[in-house]
Amino acid sequence: MKVKDKLDKRSYLLGYVDASIAFDKKIYLVKYSTGEYEDYREEIIFATFDKQKAIKYVYKFNNIADKWRKYYSKYNDDYRWIKDEYVEKYFNRWYILHELNNCKYQEIDIR
Repeated sequence: MKVKDKLDKRSYLLGYVDASIAFDKKIYLVKYSTGEYEDYREEIIFATFDKQKAIKYVYKFNNIADKWRKYYSKYNDDYRWIKDEYVEKYFNRWYILHELNNCKYQEIDIR
């Protein structure tokens, strides 16, 4: 039995990692950000070992966000702010979309 196999089995038995994880794999963190400058923050949505899954999610998230931004842009005034007559009804959703930045993934090596 190889050392790598022993470590995999030991880690699995101790509950540290799933048995299917190899030592040379990468984890992909899928996250989005909100705000700018002092109120900027990033939120992690999920982590996966499958790069294609991460790419598909990022693509889908950004497409849906763009669609909603385009829809709510009809309530904007000339300075990219919501018009006064729509504040009462649409401000909460409009502001969330206004603050939302795009989704992205980050590649992390497992050591």
